[in-house]
Amino acid sequence: QGLLRSEREHLAAIRALGRRSAWAAAVEVLESLKRSQVEPGESCYSAAIRACSRGGEPVPAMRLFGAMQKPSASSFGAAISNCGSTGHWQKALDLLSGMRAAGHKPDLIAYNSAISACQKGGKSRWALWLMEALRVDGLAPDVVSYSAAISACEEGRRWGQALQFLSEMGRAGVAPNVVTYSASISACEKGRQWE
Repeated sequence: QGLLRSEREHLAAIRALGRRSAWAAAVEVLESLKRSQVEPGESCYSAAIRACSRGGEPVPAMRLFGAMQKPSASSFGAAISNCGSTGHWQKALDLLSGMRAAGHKPDLIAYNSAISACQKGGKSRWALWLMEALRVDGLAPDVVSYSAAISACEEGRRWGQALQFLSEMGRAGVAPNVVTYSASISACEKGRQWE
């Protein structure tokens, strides 16, 4: 780390470590930048948050997000993605709201991550609400959106809604994948609806 001189070099190192899920080392590189009296930019924080997420470490990721002066849309997205992978649905919803309050419009990735967080957290109603909210924001659901929403329907035993989403995908020209079909079948099975 003594060889890293600029913020750009630190960022490259954090990203490389993040790709290898070496979250602790990525955070240490960020901390070394702070110790050198250079305040890390948004890109360094976002990359370190993503590294923590890839490493399955939600607590350090959220600590880093909290340390940011003015999080960018990308930083909010990285933090929401962290929640999506860990099922911290309430924090995902709070971050989505905070993103708006900070003047950033949530993108499809932020919505997909929040839907996944709600699905993993067993909050199917919130996942379905987010599907509607993304449309209100002028976004079109993709296969990730639909798959997460259908998985939420599976968990919430909402087989009818799962089939509606599957039908809607066809009309929208979005090709289902294995996750989509598996969740749809499971939703019908859990709802005892076989036809």
